[in-house]
Amino acid sequence: QRLSGIQVMPDGTILVSSAKGILAYQGNQWTLIDESPAFGLIKGFGNRVIALGRAPLGIDSSLEPSPLLELNDDQRLVAASENSDHLWIAVLRNTLGLIQRDDIVWMTPDIEGEIITLLADEQGSGLWIGTDEGLWRRHENGVIEEILLQPREHRLQISTLLKDREGNVWVGTWGAGLFQIPPTPWTLFTRETGFPAHSAWAFSEGQDGCIWMATSDGGVVSWCGDHWGATLGSEDGLPSDAVFTLSHDTEGALWVGTYHGVCRRTESNLQCWGIDDGLRNDFIRHLIPRKAGGMWMATDEGLAMWDGSQWHFWGQEEGLPGTLVRSLAEDSDGRVWMALDAVGVASFDGTSFTLFNEDDGLPTNRVWTLGLSSRGRLLVGTDAGLWIRDVNDDGPGMVIGIEDGLPSESVIAVTEDLNGRIWAGTTHGVSVISPDGEVLRTFSAHEGLSDTEAAEGASWRDSHGRLWLGMAYGVTVVDPSLLSRNLVAPEVVLENARSNGRTHPEFHVISTTGENDTLALRIDPSITHLRFDYAAPSFVAPELVRFRLALTCFSDQFSPPSSDRHITYHALPAGKYRFGIQAVNNDGVPSAKTLWVDLDVRPPWYRTRWFQFFAILSAALLGAGILHLRDRGRLKRKAWLEEEVKQRTSDLDSANQQIQEQNRQLTELSRTDPLTGLGNRRALTDVLPVEMSILKREVIRLGPSDNIGDYHAAVIMMIDLDHFKAVNDRWGHDVGDQALKRCGNVLSDEMRECDQAVRWGGEEFVILARGMDRKGTLLFAQRILDRFNKCHLEGPDGIDIPIRASFGFLQIPLGTTDFQLSDQWPRLVDLADRLMYRAKEKGRARSIGLVWRDGGLPRVSAKQNCETLLRDIEAIPEAMELVELKPSVESD
Repeated sequence: QRLSGIQVMPDGTILVSSAKGILAYQGNQWTLIDESPAFGLIKGFGNRVIALGRAPLGIDSSLEPSPLLELNDDQRLVAASENSDHLWIAVLRNTLGLIQRDDIVWMTPDIEGEIITLLADEQGSGLWIGTDEGLWRRHENGVIEEILLQPREHRLQISTLLKDREGNVWVGTWGAGLFQIPPTPWTLFTRETGFPAHSAWAFSEGQDGCIWMATSDGGVVSWCGDHWGATLGSEDGLPSDAVFTLSHDTEGALWVGTYHGVCRRTESNLQCWGIDDGLRNDFIRHLIPRKAGGMWMATDEGLAMWDGSQWHFWGQEEGLPGTLVRSLAEDSDGRVWMALDAVGVASFDGTSFTLFNEDDGLPTNRVWTLGLSSRGRLLVGTDAGLWIRDVNDDGPGMVIGIEDGLPSESVIAVTEDLNGRIWAGTTHGVSVISPDGEVLRTFSAHEGLSDTEAAEGASWRDSHGRLWLGMAYGVTVVDPSLLSRNLVAPEVVLENARSNGRTHPEFHVISTTGENDTLALRIDPSITHLRFDYAAPSFVAPELVRFRLALTCFSDQFSPPSSDRHITYHALPAGKYRFGIQAVNNDGVPSAKTLWVDLDVRPPWYRTRWFQFFAILSAALLGAGILHLRDRGRLKRKAWLEEEVKQRTSDLDSANQQIQEQNRQLTELSRTDPLTGLGNRRALTDVLPVEMSILKREVIRLGPSDNIGDYHAAVIMMIDLDHFKAVNDRWGHDVGDQALKRCGNVLSDEMRECDQAVRWGGEEFVILARGMDRKGTLLFAQRILDRFNKCHLEGPDGIDIPIRASFGFLQIPLGTTDFQLSDQWPRLVDLADRLMYRAKEKGRARSIGLVWRDGGLPRVSAKQNCETLLRDIEAIPEAMELVELKPSVESD
């Protein structure tokens, strides 16, 4: 027969179900206890087993099935689950029945697919529901929530559900594998759970306890414990529904920062400020309440402050060492700390600014966000890791990067929980870092976050200690106190022991799970390399399991924990050793037992006892005189060898230093054009793909009503010397080389620190200029053109040779959607080349460029615009314009 289910009663009786009924086996024979067809058996509450058939049957230790309820002819049971108070059943057409004290309540949940399996919570009326199109959770208040086993992955067929003794729910799927859902400290807000936007960029708590969120495309929304509260959007008077930041001031008023100004909302009034109302810049990136009252504000053109009655501004003219301010924090002394784009970190004491950059220990000047810890330390997220520094310390601080356990170098959000642990949001997950800088663990979408990539600056702690994490998709709220601690001691397995690269003939696998947790190995004198491979299998963060090692005779102390999974010993001296292995899990719980390997390292024949005895006897016979001469020779040779080793060590150190310097010079030469001193093609291939990725991340933050002409894009410029062949033909290649050098000097003089100029080949040069809006692009192109218009070279016999050039340039990205991949950067250079040839067709000594028009943000494809323009340079996109620049000064 085909069996449909099997269960074991507490007394050992085995129950099986089939289409012909239910059988019981008590050790000596099978007994048919019910003839009703049954398609499964499940564990009920206590000692009861429930048979799933035409109607559910309860079977206790008496082995007498009793009907739990009668079903109508059109109702066929498909699943059931039971706890101490409730019995849940599911019948065809997705109807649930809740049975409690012989009463049944029928309901039709709002789910997708046909019900396959049920799992009741241990207590209450909560229920897990598995269908052929996904997993659902019915909470005790009746709310139905879809559980996504994979981010944004719907329609997984759920075949079985089980909860273990630790509270983990195990989900078996049809074709997608096995999933574990631990007791989660996470609460997710996504479009699937009712969140009205793609992501959130800032959070603040009102006096009523509601959490207000600045969203990417849904205005301002609030969450009040268990329901959505008030909202604020463009229909209420905000300049835009794309809100970048918000905060409450000391009076309880809500401040909202957008791409087109800032607003202050009270219970009775909404007041907004923009350029026309006195703001220097209306792109508001960050708001924090001022301890003395009012609000600090970070903008694209400096720092602003509202003192309660008027605005105050600080920019480069007032001493601010940068322009674009990304993030703010105010310390206990009233100093304001700010993250300056591509410049570093600055502090402001009310009168002057102090800059901290790479010279002060900052790993890079590309800073994304910053915050202050409860210990008075500055937490700075950069493109090269997390920088931690005491605000009153002059030291270099501490840097935590990939080598320390971070999943990515780009730290774009940072906050601190009530236990002093730092939560660092990166582009590849959120890491938890101890106060002393140890990366404890990293969470991603696989561990329950709404997405793996964090949103810039979107991390915050509320008054209850919960952390609100804005992700690239959705919002994740975590209660750190509910994070389960892994108390399961890891078991250690010795996977292999290799001697001179081969498995040792006496090796066999041992582990701390069995009775035999020791191994004895004989190490012959010919064995010079001994390697051990070990592991500690774990279902919880196996990549974070670390190991402590000890080798007696050298040290009885175990080493600090390390993530290495193997160790190699070279040329162990003869003797008896014990090699010990302990494991420590992701929460610091050590293994209960130590795995030991006994090593018997045999000496070579010339170090055995019998040989030593023979040598001593021979030495005695030779006489004290010969022994004395031998000792003198040995001492002389030892001194000579020591001097020889010292000299060779010194020679090796010098050689290593020379090799390191030569390698550095070769690396620099491989990126430098030897004639002009500028970068070469390789230098551009290193930086242009990275700049494309950064621009992509920045441009998606722009709202539909932003002025794209003010966007700080990048500029690619192609320069070709006019009539260069004629110069070579008439004056010779030496003069041509001098002309190229002169052009390199001109470009070097005009480049900012963040720009890159390279010799593309022949008489062609390429410039990559960063952070250029429309106005800055045109000024930059005009300035370069004017410099070349005044450029001359003294030829043979003092003849004056003018140097002129034609330019082609464009702003990137070329659109706001469907961006080019970073490896498609040559297409952009080709387009700049086309524009340069257009300038030559127009008469040379001029510049033809493609820039964004002033106006709202168009939703156009960057890739399509590029390909269209390469096919037809006249097919200018609607949102862009072709400009022609001529020298503004007379040539010398």
